[in-house]
Amino acid sequence: MITAAVEQWRAAWSGKDATAYLAMYAPDFKPAGMTRARWEAQRRDRLAKPVFIFVRVAEPQVTLSGDSTATAIFTQQYESDTLKESGRKTLVLGNYGGKWLIREETFKAP
Repeated sequence: MITAAVEQWRAAWSGKDATAYLAMYAPDFKPAGMTRARWEAQRRDRLAKPVFIFVRVAEPQVTLSGDSTATAIFTQQYESDTLKESGRKTLVLGNYGGKWLIREETFKAP
């Protein structure tokens, strides 16, 4: 179920589907350094600008902490017509009424 949620998030991002992408984030997700509204506007803009986006999730490792929290760590490869980068992504997900949503997100480039 966790890997399916990560795949849904990846597919929405690669498909430039801002509505589906943002729906993968929990109501209590707090982006670093800005309000949720500002972050959402920034994400919509960043999804709309590139001609294409391709996101690959490689070697995911999932750890469950009880019934309501999971951590997914993987290599994220991002490519668009304007940027190409790879690094370690960590997603902390929570179970919200049977749906796994992203609570916290960190990315570290090598």
